[in-house]
Amino acid sequence: MNYTTRTMPAVSPELLSDARILAAFLIFFGSYVVFAVGKCPWMKIDRPGAAIIGAVLMLACRIVGAREALTSIDFATIVLLFLSRCACGLSLAMSSTLAGNLTITGSVANIIVVERTAAEGVHVGFREYFRVGLPVTVATLRRDRCGSR
Repeated sequence: MNYTTRTMPAVSPELLSDARILAAFLIFFGSYVVFAVGKCPWMKIDRPGAAIIGAVLMLACRIVGAREALTSIDFATIVLLFLSRCACGLSLAMSSTLAGNLTITGSVANIIVVERTAAEGVHVGFREYFRVGLPVTVATLRRDRCGSR
């Protein structure tokens, strides 16, 4: 028997790149529609489900590589989300928020802002930050305590 092999025609890299870009836009659009609405109207998919499906599709379509996907995961946020289901996690999340209000080193965002203001010539030290941070933290705790009654 004589078998002939047929080969697929080569796809140009430009066309493949355009297809991946289109796929990325469609995945983002579909995911964000579900995020905005709260669920997929014709399926039983909620926001977390849409996020997982979108991430898997981005990997399957080779829009994002496995290494890029792993490096873009914020594991601290995931841990806080899982721990927020229990009382200890809720207190951990609350204390990290309060620490961000109280001190410069309580939040990475605070450190970035202080560094940027220093580059502009404005000095914000621990004492200056604490003078504002302490009343904000006390007001937050007081509001939370009054709201929980």
